[in-house]
Amino acid sequence: LWALALPTTTLFHVVPTRRTIQMLVVGLITSWKDLLTVQPPAGIFVGPAIMPFLSALVTAFVALTIVLRTKRPLWALAPVGLLALLGIIWSSQLAPLALPIGLFSVVVGIVWSAYVAGRARREGSRGIVEFNDSTVTPTARRGIGAVTLIILALAIAVPLTRIVVTDSHRVVARDYVEPPLNLQEYHSPATQFRFLNTTDKDTDLLTVDGLPEGGRLRLATLDYYDGTVIQIAANANGSGFRHVGSSFYETPLPAGAEASNVTVRIDGYSGNWVPTVDGVRSLEYTSDRAGQLADALYFDDRLETALSTVRLAQGDTYRVSGIVTHQWSDEELEGRAFSSMTPPSDEGVPSDVSDAANEMIGDAAPGIAQVRAIQRALHDQGFYSDGSDQLSLPGHRTSRIEDFLSADQLIGDDDQYAVAMLLMLRSRQIPARIVMGFHPETPASGQVTLTGKDTHLWVEVPFEGAGWVPFDPTPPRDHVPQTEVPKPKPDPKPQVLQPPDPPQDPAELPPDTFDDSNDDEDGWPARIRVLLAILGWSAVGVLVLSPIWGLLLFKALRRRRRRTVGTDEERSAGAWDDVVDYATDTGLRVPIRATRLTQARAIDARLIDRRADIPDDTGFHRWDEQCTALVFMARSMDAVVFSDAGARGRAPERSWEIRDEVVAAISGKTPWYRRYWAHLSVRSLWMRRVPLRVRLERLTELLAQRRQKKTTPAATDEATPLKGTDNV
Repeated sequence: LWALALPTTTLFHVVPTRRTIQMLVVGLITSWKDLLTVQPPAGIFVGPAIMPFLSALVTAFVALTIVLRTKRPLWALAPVGLLALLGIIWSSQLAPLALPIGLFSVVVGIVWSAYVAGRARREGSRGIVEFNDSTVTPTARRGIGAVTLIILALAIAVPLTRIVVTDSHRVVARDYVEPPLNLQEYHSPATQFRFLNTTDKDTDLLTVDGLPEGGRLRLATLDYYDGTVIQIAANANGSGFRHVGSSFYETPLPAGAEASNVTVRIDGYSGNWVPTVDGVRSLEYTSDRAGQLADALYFDDRLETALSTVRLAQGDTYRVSGIVTHQWSDEELEGRAFSSMTPPSDEGVPSDVSDAANEMIGDAAPGIAQVRAIQRALHDQGFYSDGSDQLSLPGHRTSRIEDFLSADQLIGDDDQYAVAMLLMLRSRQIPARIVMGFHPETPASGQVTLTGKDTHLWVEVPFEGAGWVPFDPTPPRDHVPQTEVPKPKPDPKPQVLQPPDPPQDPAELPPDTFDDSNDDEDGWPARIRVLLAILGWSAVGVLVLSPIWGLLLFKALRRRRRRTVGTDEERSAGAWDDVVDYATDTGLRVPIRATRLTQARAIDARLIDRRADIPDDTGFHRWDEQCTALVFMARSMDAVVFSDAGARGRAPERSWEIRDEVVAAISGKTPWYRRYWAHLSVRSLWMRRVPLRVRLERLTELLAQRRQKKTTPAATDEATPLKGTDNV
């Protein structure tokens, strides 16, 4: 199991390591959830593969057990069907091989069922009367019938499936499972915009190689305004973000699309939001922390945003691939409607946003003209200020946007222009969102070093057939307002001679204390903490191994009870039962309901040939037949149990001494692996089980006896003569 499910944790892909055992034990519980919360394909992850391999192993074991150890082999199809159901529920929405695999499995199941049924009829001497002049054999006739049945089933199922299933989307369990990612732990990247744009404006943040002409790096897509900051909707539960591997999609690249492959090296940037490209499809880390970062990667395909639960740091590198976006012109977008979607409901929207939008749009026609009217009004009529000239406050909370729109001049940076355009578009029922990312002031390609001043916020609007189209409402940096800020006049104060400082009290030395560095905050010594940790892990190990030591303990108690509890006859018979149980656990097929003599001869014969089928003992044997230790013990047990004299003297002890000798003889003729497996085998427990029907009959009989005892005491008292009197 570990070689297939956890190959990267093993030595030479075979030998398990400590990490393999740890992940295997934990994965028995967590892999069922992990497989639903990761983004397919899940083969890149270490851990979720435990679920399908474990399910296949268990169902195959159950099916094989049913075939080999029961009289109803057709029931083996039930665990196989359960495995297919688990595969469907835990699969992804895209499964191109589901139909061929399903049809093949059904055909194999029908053929195997026909073979099993035919063999059962032949062994039971039951079947259809055949005539000698028939030109078609029964086997051929059954084969023709099976093929005809399959063809008819396909002829009905395929058209019916196309009629009933009209949606190409497969409904699976992952559609109803929300990933356990709490976005409240990760602040909106927009809160860092002013810091990156001013304090780190000359700091090298990223080095990008392979950037397409006019390409941009996307840091995060923000679609919800709460009156304080622009952020991602559903910030509380992280809905939409899934744990992903190096590939984000199962589908191939769209026809006619041009792929972009970009290498990113982290320099001065640090954060959880991962810079990607437009139309991102895959991301593969290549630095020293590749494994750690890959396990921490999440992706929202709706927002095209990647997030790492481990912060990126200097020296991290990765390769990211995407789709080169088309630069749409206004002429190409003319006549295209906005894509139908419902953006999140914003909160704290300033009241004058709608009036400002109506004033900027004027009589522009619906569509691209209205979007361009707002974008050009902000871009051409506004002025740029990053706050270093004290003309623009940071942020985009409600009061800041109100001051921005109501001022005589529009003064600000991306922090205000992008949010204002977003709110104005949404006030006109135009869907829009904000993207924070990086791109140089002048379009560049190839290897580019991006600094803090290359950080930007822009607006995207969706058009039918074109997707999300970017718009930049922020004026250029050199378009600054011609306003002089008056400098504060100096206000000198008369110098006054200050009185001398009062004398200070002598410093009080702290009392001598003993600092025990081995004590933690709770006062627990380190040795006790280590001891508690050892006890805790030991308890976990004992719990995990409880099926093994529980079985060993049960067998030991059963042997002790047989040897010490009961009458001498029961203790002697217990010795033979222990021999039969041991032989059964070693893999020998012993008729559990047969006589002791028959069991002894069966064990002797099967020690020579384990596949031998021993008929019932008839009781007739040659007078000079060799008497083995087992046969001698069986005869001795019968003599002790069925003799009128019963067990006498040391009969029980002698029976158990013979038992030890017989068990040693069986062990000597048994392969070593079967000897060890006998201690963990449950065959003897299964063979000695009492059927449910017998248990119910015994319970019914016991209840009837108790009811009879309750109703008969009075009659018994009347019929019983008094002590000391004679019957008349």
